[in-house]
Amino acid sequence: MSYCMPPAQEMVYLHTTVECMLRRQTTYSQEEMESPERRDALVMWLVGLYHQSQFKLETLHQCISIIDGFLTRKNIQPERDRLLGITAMWLAAKFEETKLMKLQNWLLSLPERFEPSNVVAMEAEVLQCFSYDFDRPTTYGLLEILATYF
Repeated sequence: MSYCMPPAQEMVYLHTTVECMLRRQTTYSQEEMESPERRDALVMWLVGLYHQSQFKLETLHQCISIIDGFLTRKNIQPERDRLLGITAMWLAAKFEETKLMKLQNWLLSLPERFEPSNVVAMEAEVLQCFSYDFDRPTTYGLLEILATYF
């Protein structure tokens, strides 16, 4: 007799399994111990950009998922944090938004100035890091599925 989990439990199990497989086991040096605070500062900054850009909430969650996935695989210098954030937001918008303005126009609407060539170069680095595979569950997507059952 086989046991079938209810869909909500199955999704939680799948999400947990995927996240555990993708998480990198590392020991952090003293210098790298600052990364949780750096990540928090980056996420707070991105939340502000999210409100200015009027993107969907799914875009913000996908953006943070991209950042977390990238940072578990690679270390970057602190001065590149915001470039990574902008690039992750741009990649997430490509997946989630139905209407997307040109990169140069979007960058001009931001309070800080970023060169489109730097964003495109970082985008290539992120895409290579993920092997072009962004089919990962996000917390928002999981909660959206669970909400349909409760």
